[in-house]
Amino acid sequence: MKTLRTIWIIAWFEILILFRSWFFRIFSGLILLFLFGMNIGMLKDGGGNWAVKAIPSNIPYFNMIILSLSQVFIAMFLALDFLKRDKKLDTSEVIYTRSMTNWAYVWGKTFGVLTVFIVLNILALLLAMIINLAVSDISLDIAAYLYYPLIISFPALIFILGLSFLIMSVVKNQAIALVLLLGYTGLVMFYGKDHYDYVFDFIGYRLPLIHSDLIGFGFEGKLFLQRAIYLFFGFSFIGASIILLKRLPQSRFHSLIAWTMMIACAVGGAAALGIYSGQTLQDQKFRSEMITLNDQNNKIAVLGNEETNLAVRHLGRKIEVTASETLINQNAAAVSQTVFSLNPGLDLQKLSVNGSEVRFERKQHLIVVSFPQPIGSGERVHMEFTYRGTIDERSCNLDIKKEQAEEKYGPDFIISIRKRFAILEPGYVLLTPESTWYPVPGVLHGSTLSVLPTWNFTRFTASVETHEDLQPIMQGPVEKSGNQWVFKPENQLPGLTLIIGPYAKSNLQAGTIDIELNMIKGHDYFSNTLDSISDTLPKFVGDMMGDVERRLGLKYSFPRLKMVEVPVQFYSYYRLWIKNRDFLQPEMILLPERGSMLSRAGFAQEFKQTEKRSKQSDQSLSEKEIQLRVLRNFISDNFIPGASGGDFRMGMDGGNIMNISGAADKRFSLFPQYYTFTNYLGSDKYPILNTALESYITATTDMGFGGGSGTSGLNAAEQANVELQNKSFSQLLSSEMDNIALRQVIDSKGKYYFTYLEAIAGSENFMPFLLAELEKYRYRTLDLDSLTADFKNKFGFSPDSLAGRWYASRELPGYLIGRVRVIEVQQDDRTRYQLLFEISNPTKEGGMIQISLRAGGRGGMGGRGGGMGGARGGSTFALAGRNTGTEKFLTLPAGTAYQVGYVLDDQPRMMSVNTMISTNLPNNIGFPFPALEQIRGFEPFEGIRPVDVFYTVSNPGEIIVDNEDTGFSTSGQATESRLVRWLKINKNDDAIPYKSLTFWRPPQFWTPIIQSGFYGDLVRSAVYVKSGDGNLAAEWRTLITKPGYYDVYAYLNPNIARMGMRMGGGNRQQGGPGSQGGPGSMPELSDEYHFTVFHGEGSQDVILALKTAETGWNHLGSFYYNADTAKIMINDKNNGRTVVADAVKWVKQQ
Repeated sequence: MKTLRTIWIIAWFEILILFRSWFFRIFSGLILLFLFGMNIGMLKDGGGNWAVKAIPSNIPYFNMIILSLSQVFIAMFLALDFLKRDKKLDTSEVIYTRSMTNWAYVWGKTFGVLTVFIVLNILALLLAMIINLAVSDISLDIAAYLYYPLIISFPALIFILGLSFLIMSVVKNQAIALVLLLGYTGLVMFYGKDHYDYVFDFIGYRLPLIHSDLIGFGFEGKLFLQRAIYLFFGFSFIGASIILLKRLPQSRFHSLIAWTMMIACAVGGAAALGIYSGQTLQDQKFRSEMITLNDQNNKIAVLGNEETNLAVRHLGRKIEVTASETLINQNAAAVSQTVFSLNPGLDLQKLSVNGSEVRFERKQHLIVVSFPQPIGSGERVHMEFTYRGTIDERSCNLDIKKEQAEEKYGPDFIISIRKRFAILEPGYVLLTPESTWYPVPGVLHGSTLSVLPTWNFTRFTASVETHEDLQPIMQGPVEKSGNQWVFKPENQLPGLTLIIGPYAKSNLQAGTIDIELNMIKGHDYFSNTLDSISDTLPKFVGDMMGDVERRLGLKYSFPRLKMVEVPVQFYSYYRLWIKNRDFLQPEMILLPERGSMLSRAGFAQEFKQTEKRSKQSDQSLSEKEIQLRVLRNFISDNFIPGASGGDFRMGMDGGNIMNISGAADKRFSLFPQYYTFTNYLGSDKYPILNTALESYITATTDMGFGGGSGTSGLNAAEQANVELQNKSFSQLLSSEMDNIALRQVIDSKGKYYFTYLEAIAGSENFMPFLLAELEKYRYRTLDLDSLTADFKNKFGFSPDSLAGRWYASRELPGYLIGRVRVIEVQQDDRTRYQLLFEISNPTKEGGMIQISLRAGGRGGMGGRGGGMGGARGGSTFALAGRNTGTEKFLTLPAGTAYQVGYVLDDQPRMMSVNTMISTNLPNNIGFPFPALEQIRGFEPFEGIRPVDVFYTVSNPGEIIVDNEDTGFSTSGQATESRLVRWLKINKNDDAIPYKSLTFWRPPQFWTPIIQSGFYGDLVRSAVYVKSGDGNLAAEWRTLITKPGYYDVYAYLNPNIARMGMRMGGGNRQQGGPGSQGGPGSMPELSDEYHFTVFHGEGSQDVILALKTAETGWNHLGSFYYNADTAKIMINDKNNGRTVVADAVKWVKQQ
């Protein structure tokens, strides 16, 4: 009792000292004020981030993470100060000579600091709770206010206090101890991050701690083990500090207690660390072994699965299944051995073939079966599997690399979600085909894309037994027979999904499609907000489904669409080999809990924002119209490929910012329901061919218009082309290339292959042909050989002959385009317009380009070779058909050149040439047309005619040096502060060939950029730099062989400077003399480029004002040159933000 009293006295003294400390008061006030502002911003009615608001436990979770990050650093200072402060206050002599144990002294200090921070935690949680209660559209999760402090704050505080005490006791220098602690914490925060399943995260700020109403945190065992590591080590460090504290000799009893505590807690922490780390490493090893097994057994013959009947019993955390399968040998030869995949957590108890039990070999997830008698080609066999067990999630997503798997998943930079791929709990089940919860023929993913799961279209039936309070959901209609739920899908499916949970179901008939909404009981947060549109909802949803069919050019062939709410932790990755994520299942969409990771799912706040915007724009919208607009935006932003319901929206996926509006690859896009789950293009020779077809189908017909106004670096297609210049497609597929970059290559090559076939057949013929093939092979695999034969019979060209070079060649074509003319002609008493241009492919590889024309008004221009993208209403896709009047294709064999002519009814304003797979950068080049020519008697020409191959776009007699040429160089060095040099803020990254054009922080050194408005043959690029004092220079050199007078020109693009002013790079000025418009209008360009022309008579400075410059060649003057080296220089002196150096030319006067 005396020891406890002493501990309390010391703790009380510490509490009083801390509460009276202005440092602690200011810190507490600032952090509470910050949390108050953040909570108001996140949770206010009609605003905030719905992804955060949707899960009620996120509110205390967010506050605890922010508070834990802050208090860890403050606790360091307080803990390190505990001896120094005692000495300063002259209390240490009294304490050291009184009858007080080290045990009581250190624990008193610890409890004092802990108490103060517990009070701060309580205040932060009360603040969040009050705001939570005040917000109408968020429920209150009382339990979360209790377990988050215990999970996040308490272990972090114990650990950092113990570590601080220990380091201070060892080094006995506060400054050194502080540096060590800050260094360690910094390493953990910035380098430890998510590595080895968050084992280094003692603060808990990266741990995925979103709590689901259905499955909790989703990894309670590992979570508590991870927090126990730091709790045990913290107590061990406190025990060590008690032993190391230099005071009067302690009694053996108290010393023994301290030693026991230190050793026991150290052993506990080490054991927890060993178990946690060992499990993580074992998981990685297990996955590697599975991948190796898939590689080794990939050559075993595989049977086709025609029919599967599943009898499922849900037994808590286990399932018991009897799977009866009818299989067919689709191989040319008889099969004596085959292989199946089944989740390694499921114990296969019995296997029979045609009613007779057979032996089998189990290799983790693989089941290798040897038949008593070989199965002949075309012969069928019946097999029955009886198994029982749990689901091992380690077998999921074997194709996902470690770096991608460790990426954060969550709605913002703080809140993080545990990724789950299969769930089997007493109160909830979610099993997709990815978990291989039933036997599937073939192996799973191997080490390369040549080893992939077998794609089967199978007729399924299933019966399910579960707890009476739970509702099973699967594909197909359902009938309940006794305690069994029986599902019989009408169509063959590529896989079957099992979901069991406490669901409430509602139905909506949208035309011929039954829309079924399955929500967790008590999770209906939207019905009251959308209460006025129930009568128009069927037609509204039906119209939107019809709009998807119109855009894709494909029909929805399932009789129903089940929308099922699933735990927020359920996750699926982007895959290389298929354009689908497991959020989409055949005739199903799996929606995250309370719509937490969906765009615009906060219907109440969306309603208020839409209502506010309508009033601001003087629109008179009824409540019903607003609700319909809110629902339209929600559906468009999340489910409709190529559509955008409204504003550009950003979201996080795996830690990466992505556009979740208007993207064909959006996570919940309905596209797989129209193709992926109904068709498959198979090829043993080209295993990625189906993904290539998906890329083509999802490529929009809005190809965009280059024109020199964009700012991005290499886009996805251009990055793919850079990669393809070094390795062939097949080599990249077998490489260790990053999955995201490789997906860009697959998309580009896929679009190219099928667009080439379209160009051969003609768009008006190819679309009906491909749609007929897909319909013919619906719910079964279309083999490449069959597609090749049908295409060759109809169009006289073999796709397989193209596929060989497409897959294995390292050569890329390159195109030169020039001599563009537009001529007004009279034809049949009407005015028409002749477009002429020449194009040359001087390379050793043939290729294809796509030409898009724009007529009529000028309109806006797209990116620097990027694209206009779809309009707000959404883009159409390839199979929906093309406008053959404005979209043209042209194939160019190697070493050929053509003059191309088009006769148009409307005057063309712009042309965009998409060079697709090529060495051209940018790959989409915009051509604003020159002045209209009027030539009497000109005979219009439609088609192509050969011309001589040309190797440059320059004219005869011109000497041009571009920034890509060897005659171009840069020199000088910008003035930088020491801090900038130390932190390497302006360090150049040579791994990225072309950077993004930025105006808010331009580079300090000459940096390469690409843009359609620059000069170039195959690469239209320039270099740019932040304006300076003239220390940086770029120069062009060439050899003049014929002396004489030359006109000298520089290629400029003033639009770059104008764009910088629009994007904030320049200062907007008030209207005044010489300005147009009123206050805030755009001023004239003040940029002036400083050139120095070196010639035969010396040198001359030339100042060129961009406000009078033209896009293209600008005259610098006429100068006499001897037969010697000529040089032109530009420096970085300029009144504007940047200086751009592109190309110069010399033209000898006649």
